[in-house]
Amino acid sequence: LTNAISSSMVMSPSDYVRNLAASIFKKLFISQRNNTSFPKMINMNTIREKDDTQKQTCLIPESYGESRRNSDCQGNALLLLFRLLPLGRNLTLDRNSDLHIVSRSLVLFELTHELLVNKWNNSDESDKKLAIDLFLSFLPSYRVPMNKVSLSIPNVTDTSIYCKLFVWAIEEITVHKSREHRYSQINTNRGIESISAAYFVDSYLLGLIKMANMIIKMIDNYDVNSIIGKIQLQSGDIFVLHLLGKCAFPSHLDTTNNNSMPSLLPFISPPILEETINLLCRICVKCENNLKLICAQMISNFHTKPPREDLTNEWSVNPHIKQKTISGHVGMRNQGATCYLNSLLQQFFHTPALREGILSCNLNEQRKTNENQLFSEANIMLMELQSLFGNLLFSNKRFFDTANLVHSIRGYDGNPIRPGEQQDVDEFFNLFCDRLERALKPYPQRHLLKDVFGGELSHMITCRECNNSSERIEDSLSISLDVKGKNTIIESLQLYTKGELLDGSNQYFCSKCQSKRDSIKMCCIKSLPNVLICHLKRFDFDLEQLRKVKVNDRIEFPIKLNMKPFTKEGIESSSNHVSNIEWQSDKYYSYTLRGVLVHTGTADSGHYYSLIQVRNRANMETTSSNCEKEGWFCFNDSNVSPFDPSTFEAATFGGPKVTKDNPQPIGKYDCKSYSAYLLIYDREEYHSDRDQKIKDGSEQNNEIDSDESINSSISNPKKKNCIE
Repeated sequence: LTNAISSSMVMSPSDYVRNLAASIFKKLFISQRNNTSFPKMINMNTIREKDDTQKQTCLIPESYGESRRNSDCQGNALLLLFRLLPLGRNLTLDRNSDLHIVSRSLVLFELTHELLVNKWNNSDESDKKLAIDLFLSFLPSYRVPMNKVSLSIPNVTDTSIYCKLFVWAIEEITVHKSREHRYSQINTNRGIESISAAYFVDSYLLGLIKMANMIIKMIDNYDVNSIIGKIQLQSGDIFVLHLLGKCAFPSHLDTTNNNSMPSLLPFISPPILEETINLLCRICVKCENNLKLICAQMISNFHTKPPREDLTNEWSVNPHIKQKTISGHVGMRNQGATCYLNSLLQQFFHTPALREGILSCNLNEQRKTNENQLFSEANIMLMELQSLFGNLLFSNKRFFDTANLVHSIRGYDGNPIRPGEQQDVDEFFNLFCDRLERALKPYPQRHLLKDVFGGELSHMITCRECNNSSERIEDSLSISLDVKGKNTIIESLQLYTKGELLDGSNQYFCSKCQSKRDSIKMCCIKSLPNVLICHLKRFDFDLEQLRKVKVNDRIEFPIKLNMKPFTKEGIESSSNHVSNIEWQSDKYYSYTLRGVLVHTGTADSGHYYSLIQVRNRANMETTSSNCEKEGWFCFNDSNVSPFDPSTFEAATFGGPKVTKDNPQPIGKYDCKSYSAYLLIYDREEYHSDRDQKIKDGSEQNNEIDSDESINSSISNPKKKNCIE
């Protein structure tokens, strides 16, 4: 019978077979309400093997009386089901078959519940009193063990079964590790992806909670409820509060996950939450002490001083709407027209070196030195940026409200930026980096932006007569590339480093020749950054219309980018004018695409969002395999969803909008309004040449210490200071 029940009710892949088996065994095991006699659907004594020497064992001997026959038959059925209840206990969900077994194991609990209720209803008052007395005598001195790996289910069917089964249930609830999780279902309709959320319910845990709730409901005794509220774990914690935190309203942080993007609060499915609340309410029925205990714990965990700012001007609040999406990442709330800020700061946050550097700034030390002065505007912005990064890293909400951060950022006029005013994200990038660099000056991380985004451009003018060159070095955080008339960014980079002839009235005065000569003026990259930001010049001024327009031309960009031909040493090697060129390693010039910031709309109005490949390592040495494991995501303000990188061409290159109805579009009005605006590339190998530039001197020594501090925080995030 055990094999028959498990194979037909749980293991069978057919819904029809499982439903039919559940109906048959329910009729077989549970006596009818109007007829207390056990239904004789099958005469076990008449069943014989083909070999008459072997007889089938009867479930209940024929010599038993009718009432005893019913009681013992139900008892034997309970023993069969008790052996099957742990069927979904230790499965790891590595295979689809494990998922199905766990989800279907709930039917075993439901059949057991009905059998127990039927047994209780058919028991006389004396047996019920004995069962209640056992609760009152055993539970006061009972402590729930927490270190059992395999718990044995009760193997008795007398009046003690209710107490022993309840104890087994709460022990299993205590030691069982929930396997619940959320996952995404991506549907594609006409090339448009939509994502739907789904979750896996740990039916074994759900069955245990239902069983405990059902037994308390059957007993329905005030003294028993009062004792249950006092049951303690071996650790000293109260079981009811442990249940509240584990299966209903978790308030602690799970720090066992070493992933850089953890989901700190465990996911609790709606069925588990609902049944846990029902169990807690059942324990509080006619028991004021239990109610006070649970309310006090809820207030301690979640009460905040009024007023609740997060609920201001909100009605019909639904917590599930604000729950973190199944992607596991946190979005940012749009304050009106701050999509440019949200998309850029998401790229900043998902740059591991920058994130760890910002979070490692110890604002407490700065407060101690300026304890009699108010925090400067720059420090307030840095504090709000730390708050943003901390919430994006640890929050369990769907999005973070950036109102305070937006107010702390000052424009070039000294006033806070206006949240309702759209800005160009490239211009905001320069503004924000300027403000952030000022804020980081008092801290050891003052060179953070240069270490991450900083590169150097070389502006050279070379005399065509004597090959004498004059050079001017310029610091740069990004490279602006032309889009109009270019097929790829390689062509744009070639134009960027292409020389310009200075002749005629534009001749350059050569210091070596001591006269004006024809010269070549050019720009190249002297020093490459660790994170390369390419700004695609999508906006241009139309002289005919006398207004700013968007360039929707198609431009391709590679996933892997080699910058060697566009560096100073690469250009010098091709000119044959310079010998003894000092080359870096190949990884120094190799970059991999990690983020794309997309603009959709026109030059007058539009929207920004980011496509990011999440890095799961805290230092700059991000490998391709690690990033591919995390995958690409679309960060569109408060919404975060998976992104398929195979659709890059259609989603980011721009150009004509090709459809089935219009396979060969003609004219500017047939162009896509969405296209890449900023490209973020990571270098395959982290490189720092600052130590080579710093020499003797007290100020330089301080800079060395600062660089060592920030490099330490980048390479070892465990050393970073905690944030408030």
